[in-house]
Amino acid sequence: MTLEDISEFGNWLRQQNFLKVECLKLKITGCEQLINLRQLNETFLERQPQGLQSFISITELRIENCSNLISFPDVCFLINLSTLEIINCDALTSLSKGMNDKNACLGSLKMEDCNSLTFIVRGKLPSSLKKLHIENCEKLEYLWGDNEESCTSVVDEENPNNTNTSLLEYLNVKKCPSLKCLSYSGHLPQTLRTLSLDFLPDLESIAESYHNNKSLEEISVRHCKNLKSVFLQGLHNLSLLRKIEIYECESIDCLGEEGPPNTYLSEVAIVCCEKLKALPNWFHGLNSLKSLTLTACPSMTSFSAEGFPTSLTSLSVEGLNVKMYKAVLEWGLHNLTSLTSLEILGHPEAESFPHQELEMTFPPSLTHLNIWNFPNLKCLMGEGFRNLNSLETLKINGSPILTSFPDLALPSSLKSLSISSCLNLKSFSKVGLPSSLLKLGIWFCPEVRSFPEQGLPSSLLELFIYECPKLKEECKRDKGNEWSKISHIPCVRIDCRYIYDPEEESEEEE
Repeated sequence: MTLEDISEFGNWLRQQNFLKVECLKLKITGCEQLINLRQLNETFLERQPQGLQSFISITELRIENCSNLISFPDVCFLINLSTLEIINCDALTSLSKGMNDKNACLGSLKMEDCNSLTFIVRGKLPSSLKKLHIENCEKLEYLWGDNEESCTSVVDEENPNNTNTSLLEYLNVKKCPSLKCLSYSGHLPQTLRTLSLDFLPDLESIAESYHNNKSLEEISVRHCKNLKSVFLQGLHNLSLLRKIEIYECESIDCLGEEGPPNTYLSEVAIVCCEKLKALPNWFHGLNSLKSLTLTACPSMTSFSAEGFPTSLTSLSVEGLNVKMYKAVLEWGLHNLTSLTSLEILGHPEAESFPHQELEMTFPPSLTHLNIWNFPNLKCLMGEGFRNLNSLETLKINGSPILTSFPDLALPSSLKSLSISSCLNLKSFSKVGLPSSLLKLGIWFCPEVRSFPEQGLPSSLLELFIYECPKLKEECKRDKGNEWSKISHIPCVRIDCRYIYDPEEESEEEE
């Protein structure tokens, strides 16, 4: 049932006869005269005492665009409510304490664009609540608890058997510029499994410790510029932790001295953390780690002498300083014997790759290799690619000095090759392209004029060319010097046009 844009809310309720309707889902939107939900309660009690049963049945309630709604009554009569959403109610300042006692079925709470909201509840969250999503609440300072009351919505360390503690499992808070802490107690609900924080510029701390958060599986922290540390104490207790994401937290300078257990942690991404100086020593011991992303951490100069965990299957490294790049390469990527995907982006000084001076080689397990933004790269070393017998995808992007790779013999397993933004590249390898190749893409390479002399492999199914004017000219149907090399390919697109389409071809000639 939806109540929408009702101007005389109280009078309207008295005139209607929908008390006879069994209502399970109720949406209230644009009812500006609705001040609090007590209006609903009082209206029905006054007109028909038994009519309250209609509201008792409600399991889902959405209140939206009710600009004058300021509070909920202490007596919460929606005892079967399981899902509550409150959207764009600017006058609302908080929820009622009574929700914890009366709303025993409430499992999901979502609040968005409530700009007068300073806290969610002063005491404890409803003990049944499992999902809490808060977004774009400008004045929100904390979620639960205060200095004057004990907050039993978090773990009670003096009485760990307290049955009134919160059962919250998923907490998602984003775009709340005034939020400084999640709770005054400094603790998180014991049952929390997923914690996601995004665009909280004033957030100073997440938790004092994680000693009682053994259920935590995922932590994602993004765009929290005042946050100095994600892990203070108790990280070693997070035995179920699987994923850590830290994005654009410019004040974080360390990840803590205590590491998590090496049981389940499989994915770590650290992106745009300007002050982070090093990966901690415990990093090497993460024997279950499968995916690691390190991007734009310019202050990072070192990592564990033991290197990366050899369990890694995916590694992405971008925007580190020269010293850190050198440390990674000197340690030796060939030690990552399980690695299948490697991205190396933005090495500022490398003139050859794989690094000639360090005799660098790749692990033979690689199936995907991306080499991006090497501004001084002059040469791709064929020797480094010869042991890559499993390589299927190779991407080379952003090497403006690179003019050719004359002796580069690509692996016979290669299926996809992409070359992009190599502004001075003129020719392909003299060795030719492997007979396994299915897809070839060339983007923003204005000096490329021709394909290898041997032609393109008969296996090729797709060819994409974009912003390569000289090559485009040579590939004109029945006219260009390279036409005979591409005419057998089923799918050819040049500048987003399928060349075998007669209509597009005629348009181009005109």
